[in-house]
Amino acid sequence: MKRKFYDRHTENVFVSHCVPDIPGAGKCCGPTVRNVYLLECCTEGYGSVVINGTEYPIGPGVGYALFPGDRVRHTADEENPRIGYSCVMDGRQVGPALAAAGISSQNPYISKKAFDEILGYMKLLAEMSHDADLGAEFRRTAWGNAILGALLRGVPNRGHDRWAERVKGFIEATYDQPITVQSLAWEFSLERNYFTSLFKAKTGWTPSDYLAAVRIEKACIFLKETDEPIASIATAVGLDTRNFARIFKRVMGKTPRQYKAEV
Repeated sequence: MKRKFYDRHTENVFVSHCVPDIPGAGKCCGPTVRNVYLLECCTEGYGSVVINGTEYPIGPGVGYALFPGDRVRHTADEENPRIGYSCVMDGRQVGPALAAAGISSQNPYISKKAFDEILGYMKLLAEMSHDADLGAEFRRTAWGNAILGALLRGVPNRGHDRWAERVKGFIEATYDQPITVQSLAWEFSLERNYFTSLFKAKTGWTPSDYLAAVRIEKACIFLKETDEPIASIATAVGLDTRNFARIFKRVMGKTPRQYKAEV
């Protein structure tokens, strides 16, 4: 159950592959839980994507993002199936960039204004899918950064006002790593107490409570959608197995076993 990380701990955007997405009429894929970000652009046809139980329709000119840890199922229309491009991305910049663009698991759609530009970059990435020369990874990183740049085109640079969203995006991208409030403070070059007070002032949450909430939210998905042992789920969301039940009950008001029995 422990999920492999690509380069989420590095500054660079990592594009593992970008390919044409042609699922076939009526094809259903999933449900599945990925450990990377997936950006998709539909160029023709129709279908839907179900994210953590909520269905989102897909059609021509629609782009969307899928997040690590989300439970996802894809469906293609039987008469006019969706086709397009699919790009797998990772890197510590991806989560904060998506958050700054207003994209989340609850609001997965990419701005229609950015669709054509992002689709163009995906096509370039797909064309170089078999490139293996020394410069290939640099070019993939460049186009990956270009995709994020297109997502953020026109988003005001509010500097300090965007700080909390960047922290939340970082937490949501790395929740299954052994991060702590202290390591978060170091990550954002602040003293721990000041970091905590600033984050709470901006969000209404303490960093530790927000981190716990994200981890338990992901754990609930695993409990609901899989038969993995509770200890494996605890590890998958970055929690010590000895503390998992206590933290889960503090957030949810019931134990993991009680939650599992009720869903």
